[in-house]
Amino acid sequence: MNGLIPYYLWYSYYWNNDYDAINAVKYYKIAAGHTREWIATEVPIATQYYIPLILGKWGNYITSAILFLSMWLDGVDDDKKLCSTESEKLLTFLQPYREKPIDLASMEMIKKSIENVLPSASSMKAYKSANPFTMTCNEHYNRAIRQFNLALVTEADNLYLKKYGKHAQTAMELIDSQILPSLPTEYEQQVGIIYEYREDKKVWDYTAGTYKKKK
Repeated sequence: MNGLIPYYLWYSYYWNNDYDAINAVKYYKIAAGHTREWIATEVPIATQYYIPLILGKWGNYITSAILFLSMWLDGVDDDKKLCSTESEKLLTFLQPYREKPIDLASMEMIKKSIENVLPSASSMKAYKSANPFTMTCNEHYNRAIRQFNLALVTEADNLYLKKYGKHAQTAMELIDSQILPSLPTEYEQQVGIIYEYREDKKVWDYTAGTYKKKK
Protein backbone atom coordinates (compact mmCIF):
# COMPACT_ATOMS: atom_id res chain seq x y z
CA MET A 1 0.00 0.00 0.00
CA ASN A 2 1.25 3.47 -0.84
CA GLY A 3 1.77 5.29 2.46
CA LEU A 4 1.02 8.62 0.82
CA ILE A 5 -2.66 7.68 0.36
CA PRO A 6 -3.48 7.55 4.12
CA TYR A 7 -1.04 10.43 4.64
CA TYR A 8 -3.17 12.71 2.47
CA LEU A 9 -6.42 11.23 3.78
CA TRP A 10 -5.60 12.30 7.35
CA TYR A 11 -4.94 15.81 6.08
CA SER A 12 -8.26 15.91 4.27
CA TYR A 13 -10.24 14.59 7.24
CA TYR A 14 -8.64 16.94 9.75
CA TRP A 15 -8.43 20.21 7.84
CA ASN A 16 -11.33 19.86 5.41
CA ASN A 17 -13.88 18.04 7.54
CA ASP A 18 -14.34 20.20 10.64
CA TYR A 19 -11.25 18.84 12.46
CA ASP A 20 -12.33 15.18 12.33
CA ALA A 21 -9.64 13.98 14.72
CA ILE A 22 -10.98 10.41 14.97
CA ASN A 23 -10.56 9.60 11.27
CA ALA A 24 -7.44 11.75 10.98
CA VAL A 25 -5.67 9.71 13.66
CA LYS A 26 -6.87 6.44 12.10
CA TYR A 27 -5.24 7.26 8.78
CA TYR A 28 -2.19 8.81 10.40
CA LYS A 29 -1.51 5.53 12.19
CA ILE A 30 -1.53 3.75 8.85
CA ALA A 31 0.71 6.38 7.27
CA ALA A 32 3.10 6.25 10.24
CA GLY A 33 3.68 2.55 9.56
CA HIS A 34 5.23 3.56 6.24
CA THR A 35 7.90 5.83 7.67
CA ARG A 36 10.50 3.23 8.63
CA GLU A 37 13.73 3.19 6.61
CA TRP A 38 13.23 -0.32 5.23
CA ILE A 39 10.06 0.78 3.47
CA ALA A 40 10.72 2.84 0.36
CA THR A 41 8.39 5.77 0.93
CA GLU A 42 8.14 9.52 0.76
CA VAL A 43 6.08 9.70 3.94
CA PRO A 44 8.13 11.78 6.44
CA ILE A 45 9.07 10.11 9.73
CA ALA A 46 7.66 13.14 11.57
CA THR A 47 4.23 11.69 10.70
CA GLN A 48 4.50 9.61 13.87
CA TYR A 49 4.40 12.71 16.03
CA TYR A 50 1.18 13.99 14.57
CA ILE A 51 -0.81 11.15 16.13
CA PRO A 52 -0.44 12.43 19.72
CA LEU A 53 -0.50 16.03 18.50
CA ILE A 54 -3.91 15.58 16.86
CA LEU A 55 -5.22 13.73 19.91
CA GLY A 56 -4.06 16.62 22.05
CA LYS A 57 -5.58 19.22 19.72
CA TRP A 58 -8.93 17.51 20.24
CA GLY A 59 -8.77 17.28 24.02
CA ASN A 60 -7.24 13.82 24.63
CA TYR A 61 -4.37 15.38 26.56
CA ILE A 62 -3.34 12.57 28.92
CA THR A 63 -3.35 10.00 26.11
CA SER A 64 -1.28 12.40 24.01
CA ALA A 65 1.25 12.89 26.83
CA ILE A 66 1.56 9.14 27.34
CA LEU A 67 2.18 8.57 23.62
CA PHE A 68 4.92 11.19 23.52
CA LEU A 69 6.66 9.58 26.49
CA SER A 70 6.30 6.13 24.91
CA MET A 71 7.98 7.14 21.68
CA TRP A 72 11.42 5.68 22.22
CA LEU A 73 12.16 5.79 18.51
CA ASP A 74 14.59 3.61 16.61
CA GLY A 75 17.98 5.20 16.17
CA VAL A 76 18.05 7.23 19.38
CA ASP A 77 21.53 7.23 20.85
CA ASP A 78 20.56 6.06 24.33
CA ASP A 79 23.07 3.35 25.18
CA LYS A 80 22.72 4.02 28.93
CA LYS A 81 18.90 3.80 28.67
CA LEU A 82 18.63 7.20 30.34
CA CYS A 83 15.86 8.45 28.08
CA SER A 84 13.69 5.35 28.49
CA THR A 85 14.35 5.08 32.24
CA GLU A 86 13.38 8.70 32.90
CA SER A 87 10.36 8.43 30.64
CA GLU A 88 9.12 5.39 32.54
CA LYS A 89 9.15 7.43 35.75
CA LEU A 90 6.78 9.96 34.22
CA LEU A 91 4.58 7.27 32.73
CA THR A 92 4.00 5.74 36.16
CA PHE A 93 2.20 8.95 37.19
CA LEU A 94 0.12 9.26 34.02
CA GLN A 95 -0.84 5.72 33.00
CA PRO A 96 -3.57 5.25 35.67
CA TYR A 97 -5.43 8.28 34.30
CA ARG A 98 -5.51 7.31 30.64
CA GLU A 99 -9.03 5.94 30.79
CA LYS A 100 -10.60 7.59 33.83
CA PRO A 101 -11.47 11.15 34.92
CA ILE A 102 -9.06 13.06 37.10
CA ASP A 103 -9.94 15.95 39.38
CA LEU A 104 -7.97 19.16 39.81
CA ALA A 105 -6.56 18.27 43.23
CA SER A 106 -5.18 14.99 41.88
CA MET A 107 -3.72 16.79 38.87
CA GLU A 108 -1.92 19.27 41.10
CA MET A 109 -0.48 16.37 43.09
CA ILE A 110 0.68 14.63 39.91
CA LYS A 111 2.14 17.92 38.65
CA LYS A 112 4.31 18.22 41.77
CA SER A 113 5.35 14.56 41.55
CA ILE A 114 6.34 14.97 37.90
CA GLU A 115 8.36 18.08 38.66
CA ASN A 116 10.28 16.12 41.29
CA VAL A 117 11.33 13.34 38.89
CA LEU A 118 11.92 15.31 35.69
CA PRO A 119 15.52 14.97 34.52
CA SER A 120 17.47 18.14 33.86
CA ALA A 121 17.15 19.43 30.32
CA SER A 122 20.93 19.56 29.97
CA SER A 123 21.31 15.86 30.86
CA MET A 124 19.00 14.87 28.01
CA LYS A 125 20.57 16.98 25.27
CA ALA A 126 23.17 14.32 24.51
CA TYR A 127 20.48 11.85 23.50
CA LYS A 128 19.64 12.54 19.91
CA SER A 129 18.80 10.47 16.90
CA ALA A 130 20.92 10.00 13.81
CA ASN A 131 17.75 10.76 11.86
CA PRO A 132 17.23 14.55 11.83
CA PHE A 133 13.44 14.12 11.70
CA THR A 134 13.11 12.29 15.01
CA MET A 135 12.72 14.21 18.24
CA THR A 136 15.26 14.39 21.03
CA CYS A 137 14.38 13.34 24.58
CA ASN A 138 13.96 17.00 25.45
CA GLU A 139 11.38 17.43 22.71
CA HIS A 140 9.49 14.35 23.92
CA TYR A 141 9.37 15.76 27.43
CA ASN A 142 8.43 19.26 26.27
CA ARG A 143 5.45 18.02 24.31
CA ALA A 144 4.35 15.51 26.93
CA ILE A 145 4.45 18.05 29.76
CA ARG A 146 2.54 20.59 27.68
CA GLN A 147 -0.18 18.03 27.00
CA PHE A 148 -0.42 17.35 30.72
CA ASN A 149 -0.60 21.08 31.37
CA LEU A 150 -3.49 21.31 28.92
CA ALA A 151 -5.32 18.62 30.90
CA LEU A 152 -4.62 20.63 34.06
CA VAL A 153 -6.00 23.93 32.76
CA THR A 154 -8.98 22.18 31.14
CA GLU A 155 -10.04 20.69 34.47
CA ALA A 156 -9.56 24.07 36.17
CA ASP A 157 -11.63 25.71 33.43
CA ASN A 158 -14.46 23.23 34.06
CA LEU A 159 -14.67 24.63 37.59
CA TYR A 160 -14.42 28.18 36.25
CA LEU A 161 -17.30 27.48 33.85
CA LYS A 162 -19.50 26.19 36.66
CA LYS A 163 -18.74 29.26 38.78
CA TYR A 164 -18.93 32.02 36.16
CA GLY A 165 -20.99 30.50 33.34
CA LYS A 166 -18.25 31.06 30.76
CA HIS A 167 -14.81 29.75 29.84
CA ALA A 168 -11.63 31.43 31.01
CA GLN A 169 -9.56 32.77 28.13
CA THR A 170 -6.09 32.02 29.49
CA ALA A 171 -4.48 30.15 32.37
CA MET A 172 -3.76 33.53 33.97
CA GLU A 173 -7.51 34.06 34.41
CA LEU A 174 -7.66 30.75 36.24
CA ILE A 175 -4.91 32.01 38.54
CA ASP A 176 -6.62 35.36 39.12
CA SER A 177 -9.88 33.59 39.99
CA GLN A 178 -7.93 31.43 42.51
CA ILE A 179 -9.12 28.21 40.85
CA LEU A 180 -5.67 27.22 39.60
CA PRO A 181 -2.99 27.43 42.35
CA SER A 182 -0.06 28.03 40.02
CA LEU A 183 0.72 28.50 36.34
CA PRO A 184 1.72 25.39 34.36
CA THR A 185 5.49 25.03 34.25
CA GLU A 186 7.57 24.21 31.19
CA TYR A 187 10.14 21.46 31.05
CA GLU A 188 12.62 23.44 28.97
CA GLN A 189 11.73 27.11 28.88
CA GLN A 190 13.06 28.39 25.56
CA VAL A 191 10.12 30.61 24.69
CA GLY A 192 7.16 31.92 26.65
CA ILE A 193 4.07 29.70 26.45
CA ILE A 194 0.47 30.85 26.87
CA TYR A 195 -2.24 28.30 27.63
CA GLU A 196 -5.46 29.62 26.14
CA TYR A 197 -9.01 28.53 25.32
CA ARG A 198 -9.77 28.15 21.61
CA GLU A 199 -13.32 29.25 20.90
CA ASP A 200 -13.21 27.84 17.36
CA LYS A 201 -12.44 24.29 18.54
CA LYS A 202 -13.89 24.51 22.05
CA VAL A 203 -10.67 23.13 23.57
CA TRP A 204 -7.57 24.47 25.32
CA ASP A 205 -4.32 24.86 23.40
CA TYR A 206 -0.99 26.63 23.78
CA THR A 207 0.86 29.23 21.78
CA ALA A 208 4.14 31.13 22.05
CA GLY A 209 3.98 34.42 23.92
CA THR A 210 3.72 35.94 27.39
CA TYR A 211 0.71 36.58 29.59
CA LYS A 212 -0.47 40.18 29.83
CA LYS A 213 -0.24 41.65 33.29
CA LYS A 214 -3.53 42.54 34.89
CA LYS A 215 -4.04 46.32 35.01
